[in-house]
Amino acid sequence: MALDRDLPVHDPPTYDRGYWTGLKLIALKYYVRPYLNILAKRTRVGFVDLFAGPGLNRIGKRKVPIPGSPLLPLVVRETAQDRFFAHIFLCEQDEKSFDALQQRVRPHLPPSCGSKFFHGDANDFVRTLPNLVNEFDIGHCLVFVDPEGLEWRWKSMQKLVEDLPCDVIINFPSAGLQRNATKTDLATRRTIADFLGIQVNELPPSFDEEWAIRKYRSGLAELGKNISTEIMITDHGPFHYHLIPAVRQTFTGSQWFRLFKELRDRVHGLHGGILDLVAQQIEGKLGTL
Repeated sequence: MALDRDLPVHDPPTYDRGYWTGLKLIALKYYVRPYLNILAKRTRVGFVDLFAGPGLNRIGKRKVPIPGSPLLPLVVRETAQDRFFAHIFLCEQDEKSFDALQQRVRPHLPPSCGSKFFHGDANDFVRTLPNLVNEFDIGHCLVFVDPEGLEWRWKSMQKLVEDLPCDVIINFPSAGLQRNATKTDLATRRTIADFLGIQVNELPPSFDEEWAIRKYRSGLAELGKNISTEIMITDHGPFHYHLIPAVRQTFTGSQWFRLFKELRDRVHGLHGGILDLVAQQIEGKLGTL
């Protein structure tokens, strides 16, 4: 398609990670269509990517180029007519990635979709986001929170959810938390506590990822995002993380959220190596399965 031909694939920087990154992006794209089909007919909707990156991923050993999360809203073609994001809000702190992000996103914005690019810390951007959403008359937002580590603070999540009508998808760093679970230095424990939204003295001497996920989901429920689940994204070996989509209970029971539970059942048991096989098929190195 034209989007693929126009993307500057070989120009740095790109976000290069394992094949599991593809599963994460598939999961995000899976939700965009029903979100737009249901909400875009009722109000002007926005897409928010708080850790947008350079806009282009290259996944796995073969460095297969795929659109990153800030470009996903621009490649969804399965929605009903006139169901699209009215505005996208993209935040990136790294200067080179921010420049690449603008270069890759701007040419593919449809005339009906506005944009706001913010160069800086997502924890700062979230304080200005509600005013921007009101300025552009956005009634509801789909927010993707995908930090590299534990830099996203719970106070920022609290402000986001309390000040913005939104659905939120969080990339929860399960393996990263597990690696730091037994560290005793105060700086690390404060970082973990700030991420989870608890006091340092509430953090057990050691904990597992199940405890951390329960604590995080409990905090989301207290903020009104009381329908949530987790989808494990993994690859070969111990590395993994969880996507946590969270929405507010509605009169109809947030029926579209069932799609995420269906996705969870499909993704569980898979790993990023599946996309390695797909990449080899595309390159003609494997016969069809």
